[in-house]
Amino acid sequence: MINKDRYLGLYQPAIYHFRRKEIAAGLEKLLYALGYAISLNNKEHFFKMVPWFEQHREQAPAQQLKEYETLMGQVLKDAEMSSG
Repeated sequence: MINKDRYLGLYQPAIYHFRRKEIAAGLEKLLYALGYAISLNNKEHFFKMVPWFEQHREQAPAQQLKEYETLMGQVLKDAEMSSG
């Protein structure tokens, strides 16, 4: 299991791939890191990653869009539960 101290090791490879114009690989790494941030309820990293995905949304294949939508649905569900 990855601990919080090593968390950035998941996020930084995505940025590396984006800067090298390796968008598919960057999105794959980003979605993995985003899922982990959501599972830890790490809002700081969540809010850093969402704009990166949105910047590359048009280049994401259908499978990655679906995965992103699933993750965002989970966030909304968790927000509704905590506010209700």
